[in-house]
Amino acid sequence: MQGLGHLAVIEKDSGEFIGMGGILPREIEGKIVFEISYSLKPRFWKKGYGTEIAKQMKIFGNENKIANQFISIIDKNNLDSINVAKKNNMKILYETEYLGMNVFIFGTETIQKNTL
Repeated sequence: MQGLGHLAVIEKDSGEFIGMGGILPREIEGKIVFEISYSLKPRFWKKGYGTEIAKQMKIFGNENKIANQFISIIDKNNLDSINVAKKNNMKILYETEYLGMNVFIFGTETIQKNTL
């Protein structure tokens, strides 16, 4: 899908590039799904940026009617990202293997329907 991908995340106070966030189309078990995704430089972990990015991407996805469901693919051992997904009102939908990793697929449904 055009127009989706990672965006640069810049810290307001310093103007420094601290990571990336976005909505990515993924194929899981033969189905196209839309992942809320982010990645931060390690020194910016545990400061609330992941939660802020994930929440803003979900708002963007809902407002732009990108999909009626969003997911996050999270390594089963990544407790920090699991907590971010929970703060973004997502729940574990199922467990699977993705790119050689054992992962949880977290997900939530939006109120709006996909009109694309």
